[in-house]
Amino acid sequence: MGALDVWRDGRGSLNRPPKPVEITPPVDLFTIESRNRIRVAKAGSQRRCYNGHFSDSDWEMVWGPWKTSESGMPASRIEFWRGLNLGAQTKSEYRLIPE
Repeated sequence: MGALDVWRDGRGSLNRPPKPVEITPPVDLFTIESRNRIRVAKAGSQRRCYNGHFSDSDWEMVWGPWKTSESGMPASRIEFWRGLNLGAQTKSEYRLIPE
């Protein structure tokens, strides 16, 4: 037994091999998409200006296209986005798309 082995035995618990890395179960990741309400002219609308204002009857609010807000996120992250939309009139919608 060499001097190195004696030294290692004297170190006791400090001479243990490193602990194995714990493998956590995979987390499902999602892409978060959003869309906003946009104002568009109704079909057949004349869009005439009266006293500097356009008539409300010439316009309607519709949902715009879906756009990617974040990708590679857990499902719990959508609560952050939905929390931004507090109010009587919802101006945005959010959805999760599995990756």
